[in-house]
Amino acid sequence: MKFSKFGFILLTILFSFTSYSQENYLPGYAISVEGDTLRGQIDFRDWEKSPNKIFFRENLEEEPVLLTPLNTVEVRVNNQIYIGQIVDTEISPIKTNALGFSSALRLEKDTTFLQTLIDGPKSLFEVKKRGGRSLFYIRNNGEYQLLIFKKFKKEQNGGSVVVKNQKYLGQLSLYLEDCPSVLSNLDRTSYDTKSISKLFDEYYACGNQEASFERKQDKVETRAGVFVGVSMSDLNISAIGMYNIAQVDFGVSVAPSFGLSLDLVLPRNNGKWSIYNEILYTEYSLSGESEGFYTTNVLETSKFEFSYSYLKLNTIIRYRVPFEKTVLFINGGFSNGLIIKGGNHVQNRFETGVFFEPRKHEQGLILGAGLQFGKLSFEVRRESTNGMSPLTNLSTKVTRSFFLVNYKI
Repeated sequence: MKFSKFGFILLTILFSFTSYSQENYLPGYAISVEGDTLRGQIDFRDWEKSPNKIFFRENLEEEPVLLTPLNTVEVRVNNQIYIGQIVDTEISPIKTNALGFSSALRLEKDTTFLQTLIDGPKSLFEVKKRGGRSLFYIRNNGEYQLLIFKKFKKEQNGGSVVVKNQKYLGQLSLYLEDCPSVLSNLDRTSYDTKSISKLFDEYYACGNQEASFERKQDKVETRAGVFVGVSMSDLNISAIGMYNIAQVDFGVSVAPSFGLSLDLVLPRNNGKWSIYNEILYTEYSLSGESEGFYTTNVLETSKFEFSYSYLKLNTIIRYRVPFEKTVLFINGGFSNGLIIKGGNHVQNRFETGVFFEPRKHEQGLILGAGLQFGKLSFEVRRESTNGMSPLTNLSTKVTRSFFLVNYKI
């Protein structure tokens, strides 16, 4: 099967399954504006933009119910808390090339769910907007107040400079004034999740008060594994002349493959994306014959052998589609292989010995798909590489199919 056709099939499978797996119901509960607690399942999307609606159901048989900031006070799911509110948002551009010269705030009301970063006597909340922008809020006497920050341009010396309205530093100074040691760090507090959350952590560390909730910081999860399997390798050669080697059918070499893996699962999107790395051993041994009239009318035969072992470092981007009891994944990436042993050989009436000195470094593209059941995963993979020939008049293409079984340590 050609590499491009294999990739098309994988993409078709992915899109087919993702169309049926967009929901992600997890145990959780919601508190209505009337004070009722609804326990069941929340359709958790690990939102990159703060949601203005969330779906809830009591069980698998029930139809989903729409939760909005107008009918819901609080939603808890996946160790996260969302608060339904109508709040002020600042909508001025933040990219430097789009900044204006007005210092005036551009405020508008937004009905949305705020994500709780820290809850307690002093609380911090976040609203995520499109384009990666975040707005932060504090709760003061039951009111959710926007921490003010705006960038704008100012004319200076015939040009323009970027100026920042950092009113949020003064707001935080008043809000956290009962811990003077924290105030000395205000000037180093930038308008982002990590920096402001750190300031609140320092606040709770300096007194007797404790936070009742703190959202865990997003971290990359590491998953180590070992794998074994088989590879099926075939060799295609393009050349002009050279004993008609381009006509040789080398067949398929079946050999063992094994190695170690390290999967770096990215924190956003429910861990669906990861950078999968592995060290893999693979090998092949292929041979074939060609015939031709080289110098006389006598039909000559040439025999070729190619036998190599590789140690490969593969870097792969993996996307997961979770189901109730299994996970479908599809991945693609790059392979880099080094020859650790092997060689090639030619035999005919004119010469016997090494055909050419091989290139030690092999590069390739990888596409694959598989299923994961708990700690075990099964993958079918296709790899296409530039082979071992360094010659300009002879190109080699090695294509491998793998079936691999991985066990997460």
